[in-house]
Amino acid sequence: MYYVEKILNNNVVIAEKDNLQYILVGKGLGFGKKARDTIHKNDVERAFVSIEELNIKGDEIVGVSEEIIVMAEKQLGESLGDKVHTGLIDHIHFAINRIQEGINISNPFLNETKALYPVEFSIASQAVALLCVRLGIDVPQDEIGFIALHIRANRKNLKKSKV
Repeated sequence: MYYVEKILNNNVVIAEKDNLQYILVGKGLGFGKKARDTIHKNDVERAFVSIEELNIKGDEIVGVSEEIIVMAEKQLGESLGDKVHTGLIDHIHFAINRIQEGINISNPFLNETKALYPVEFSIASQAVALLCVRLGIDVPQDEIGFIALHIRANRKNLKKSKV
């Protein structure tokens, strides 16, 4: 059994279990919940990232990821799919770990991504700038392409043939 600490949206909450924090994902999981309410294990689709294990405070990663998603949805004029929450948080978490360890993953498709998906690329550029400011780290420009693809892949209003 998990205990709610913070509701991020109807489908994503931060919860505590056995003195560890988790990001929980599940349809309607946060709806009507408030701090210290319980969530049963059976209601959770995914228990994601033990925040205690992050090098940078987990709430900051979740917060900036959600801020990026809201920014993207506002600029696109549409809601992104539910999976963008876990996917983007996971990507940013591992990107930060790579950056801290001095591991650079170059994006061989950066120019192609920019040409094919200019709107998503523009949003991702803003997202990388936001990450640099909020988390105080230097995020490589290659991440713009990776984040743009997360945004593009989670657009619900596109026909699959156009993704």
